[in-house]
Amino acid sequence: MIRSRYTFKHASDTVLIEDLCDGRSVTNDVEQVIGDLVERGIDVDRHAIVYRDTMGRWDQILTHNGKFSGFMALCKESADEAIAAARRP
Repeated sequence: MIRSRYTFKHASDTVLIEDLCDGRSVTNDVEQVIGDLVERGIDVDRHAIVYRDTMGRWDQILTHNGKFSGFMALCKESADEAIAAARRP
């Protein structure tokens, strides 16, 4: 099966993922996407991970012990709004 295609930016405490809408969606390939980040040395449990889905909405990917553990609907229209929402306790 075709993997999702995406870009990501890694900042000090945030990872931004943008779905390129080619192949599987990031939503449907999320376990592999998280695995990709871990392979690149990113401690996914210590970063807020926000992503823009194929509908253009920004939401959060949750992790536990380096693995995907769920989604959190942020429903934000911009990356900055999503980052602010994801960082709130």
